[in-house]
Amino acid sequence: YKTGAIPNPRFKSEDDKFFQLLVYALMLQEADQEETSKLQLLYLKHSANHEMTVTPVRLAVARGVIVETKELIDKACETGEFSCNISKLCDWCFHKSYCPAHTK
Repeated sequence: YKTGAIPNPRFKSEDDKFFQLLVYALMLQEADQEETSKLQLLYLKHSANHEMTVTPVRLAVARGVIVETKELIDKACETGEFSCNISKLCDWCFHKSYCPAHTK
């Protein structure tokens, strides 16, 4: 379930909206549990229910994003170069004291 607003479809695709749940479905699959056939997001604030059918293609895309993200993190750790993604979320970040975007 989600307590916030429903993402605007102009800015976030269905697969993006369900990415976290696709990761959970992958983890269950890897743990030799039952395969997930349907994902469901409940938006409490708006009493809205969104569903997605899990497909091998969607799981493969999610797995690809995870692998690519890990490779980028590994490379950044090796080189010590981490890119800054400045946004309004910076106000909530615990790493501002040593982030190049906020220490200059």
